[in-house]
Parts: sequence; structure tokens; C-alpha cells
Amino acid sequence: MRPYLRCPGLSQAALSCAKFRAKVRCHGHVPHGMGDFQFVPQGYHCEAAGAEAGGQNYPTGFWTCAMYDNYQFAGAARAFDENGDQFMSLFVR
Repeated sequence: MRPYLRCPGLSQAALSCAKFRAKVRCHGHVPHGMGDFQFVPQGYHCEAAGAEAGGQNYPTGFWTCAMYDNYQFAGAARAFDENGDQFMSLFVR
């Protein structure tokens, strides 16, 4: 698998989404309306989004769906809630 190339817009989307999910303790994709894709800035294209969350005993590393697919560009982020639980987001194209 080739490494992803960082995309500033997808990175911004991933950080905004991870922070939102940590704030509302959303352990999966953001429901309703545009879901995760509402965080993608205007002018950027996103084909898939990955989401994962886990408590303090969650395995180390970064885990989301879509991370092993054959996309070229990505943005990834992790945010923590007040309990130390982690919320990971990945946006790819």
C-alpha cells in the first residue's frame, strides 16, 4: 500500500470532525444530513470517511475504516474528550 499524500482540506475536515465527535461523544460516523462530509471545506473533494472511537484502554495506533483502501490523498486527526477517550477521523480521496 502506498503512503497517503497529505491534503490540507481533508486534514481540516478530519480535525473538525474528530473534535465534534469528541465533544458530543459520537462513537461512529456523524449521523443525519451530510454526516461526516459536512466538515469538508468548500472547494475540496472527499470520496470516503473513516471513524473510530475508543476508551483509554483502546489499542495504540490509529484505526478507522477506509484506511487500507487505495486512495491517494488523506487527512487524519484524533481528538480526546474530557474522559480521555479518543475519537479518530480519516478523510480520503
